[in-house]
Amino acid sequence: MTKLKLALVPWFYIAGAIGTGAAISLYATSTLLIVLSLLLIGVAILIKNPDVALFSLFLFLGWLSANPIAHSQKLLKHASGSKIHGTFKIYNEAFLYMDGTRLSFKTSLPGYKQGSLLEITGKYIGEYNMILPERVQFLEESENIFDKIHYKINFDLFQAFGIYEEGILIRALITGDRKDMSKEVNENFRKAGVAHVLAISGLHVSFLFSFLSCFSMFLFRNRFISDFLALLLITFYAISLGPLAPCLRALMFTLLNTISRWAGRKVLSLNVWGAAFALSILLKPEWLQDPSFLFSYFSIFGYIYVGDILEIKISKATLMGKGLNYLISVVVPFIFTFPFQAMFFKKVSLLPVVSNAIFVPLVSLTIFEAMLTIVLLEVRLPIWKAFSNCALFIASGTLRLAEVFSNFPGNSIEVPSDWYVLVIFIFAIILMPLIVKYKKQRKQERIG
Repeated sequence: MTKLKLALVPWFYIAGAIGTGAAISLYATSTLLIVLSLLLIGVAILIKNPDVALFSLFLFLGWLSANPIAHSQKLLKHASGSKIHGTFKIYNEAFLYMDGTRLSFKTSLPGYKQGSLLEITGKYIGEYNMILPERVQFLEESENIFDKIHYKINFDLFQAFGIYEEGILIRALITGDRKDMSKEVNENFRKAGVAHVLAISGLHVSFLFSFLSCFSMFLFRNRFISDFLALLLITFYAISLGPLAPCLRALMFTLLNTISRWAGRKVLSLNVWGAAFALSILLKPEWLQDPSFLFSYFSIFGYIYVGDILEIKISKATLMGKGLNYLISVVVPFIFTFPFQAMFFKKVSLLPVVSNAIFVPLVSLTIFEAMLTIVLLEVRLPIWKAFSNCALFIASGTLRLAEVFSNFPGNSIEVPSDWYVLVIFIFAIILMPLIVKYKKQRKQERIG
């Protein structure tokens, strides 16, 4: 319980306050903000700790950051079916960002380069937050270096892997661009319980960081230089992909952990998680409405909660220990993302315990082969074709397996999607183990 003390993990509580304030702005009314603020001030007076009252300020900060988005979304709700006109920047050929605002929309405009400025007239579909373009005028190409890197990566991926299902899957794994992926394939991965492997997240960033760091270490024989170059390259990679929540989360974690290692200071995982979460919400409060953002952060929180807070440690020395550790590694993210799966999809897959053991290694191998292909293609070594064929072969097998898993009888269950599911989850999964642990500690203190 000492690891949850305010003085030790302030960023964890700051993140909770900012996230709650932003969620109130997006999902509830300002009355709840006032009630919670008064409650925090009351608790601060009761326990004689003025620091607790400060969290009402972070609560308000979160609410304030999300308020323009919430206000715009309320206005747009009444505009469904009407014409919309403006200038937009396009990302991944599927997302429009209204120039000069923080508004974003879904769309489908193949052929335009990342970051291009377009003047669009179209019909707004409120249910999907989508613009169906009726008239599109190209204004200017982006001069941003990150947008140019994105275009170059996409061009190489098209050249190396083509336009068929396998190539589309590889592009999704490398760039997070799923616009060309069929609804059937997306549904197969979701039913198989492995939709998370399609998001650019910790798996991709940590893999790329390790690969680049080892390669730089081989060249320079200096840990600081190798880590710095690896960080610089993955930062360029992450930003060039566009505003992808799980990718930026993984980048923030990597940056904070590496910087703390350089400084020779051990940083608690809860503080790293909290700092990354708080920064994400302040930059993009609308990500609280993005399931991939919530899945990414709360699966990581699950690991931290079990390992650092409940302090469940199992030795990997025995086969049984390895099996239990694997079970924890797949069950924990399933449990901690369960309420969000219920809220967004109303159906929850029951297969992750089995499917993750198969798909994560396959996807890791595909990413490795695809990245090697791109590197070899850039340096004009003909051997890139062999690696390309290998990546396509693995991608083909992954697609077939996803289809097989999705057809398993009883692969998912329907669950209620109301807000009280989240409340019950928080109490049952997070608070109950803490209460039990606290009671045990108190009992041991009395005996001692």
